[in-house]
Amino acid sequence: MDEAVADALRAVNRTIEDPRKKLVRLRYPVNGSLARAAHERLGAVSMILETTVKDQPLSLRIRQHRLMVHAILGRLGMSGKDVPPLAPYKADGSGPLRIAIYDAGGTGRTSARSLEVALAPMGKTLVRRIGPPEIRAGQLSRFDLVVFPGGSGSRQAAALEKTGREKVRRFVEEGGGYLGVCAGSYLAARNYDWSLKIVDGRTVDTRNGHWRRGRGTVKMELTEKGRLILGDYPEQVDVRYANGPIFAPAQDDAIEDFQALAHFRTELAENGARVGAMIDTPAILSGNLGKGRVLCISPHPESTKALHGMVRRAALWLGKGN
Repeated sequence: MDEAVADALRAVNRTIEDPRKKLVRLRYPVNGSLARAAHERLGAVSMILETTVKDQPLSLRIRQHRLMVHAILGRLGMSGKDVPPLAPYKADGSGPLRIAIYDAGGTGRTSARSLEVALAPMGKTLVRRIGPPEIRAGQLSRFDLVVFPGGSGSRQAAALEKTGREKVRRFVEEGGGYLGVCAGSYLAARNYDWSLKIVDGRTVDTRNGHWRRGRGTVKMELTEKGRLILGDYPEQVDVRYANGPIFAPAQDDAIEDFQALAHFRTELAENGARVGAMIDTPAILSGNLGKGRVLCISPHPESTKALHGMVRRAALWLGKGN
């Protein structure tokens, strides 16, 4: 088993540049572990693969574990050459709705988890965390839609790099769905050098720190189409807002015009933000790009349990393709 452990460490440490973060072998027993009990009670050869939660998204930890497990199984003659993908291809379009949630650079600390909770009650779904390496490697093709949560759109773009951003755009063009929440909506916009340009919307009143409009509860109202897609909610609903984008048409002839699914009816205007700029602008919008669908949500319905159904219905609509 020593050879298998060495293989696992080599496989994972090849992906870690910082020498201080490379994984090492420890030999002391872990109190209360199932692995220790299996060894002591059953005489089984056992081990624990442990990574850290400190400054590491779940997608990275999963990637590290998958590399190590694959190396160990390879040494035992139980796996092939390539690490299995996150999700198998859908041969005939059947099976569960496959949702990839981005959780790496630029994502808020609890953003991905909040969306997982909101999506959890859905039946027949497969949800996986995903990071830039999987996206750049083309893993999105195994999913029906990708979700980019709150955080920082520019930092998400930087983490993806140009190759990753092109992969996301191509995924949508070829029929995938894109759900952007707050930062994920900034990422989808038309008007930044680093943005995906997958929706014909530009952000307004963002210069001189005006994008920091504030955090708090605002009211939004669904349009008729919004009720068809997202559910028949009351005339106006309270929703958490945290510096989300204020959208206006970008008027790019190469991209289909977006449709508003909800409008802000109240606003926050802190840090010098222009008063009145937010009211009656799209809080939620949708658009088509090629064969795929895009849905951008400026506020945070995933933060309010009563609005979780809105997130689930958005995912179902996006999974159908254009």
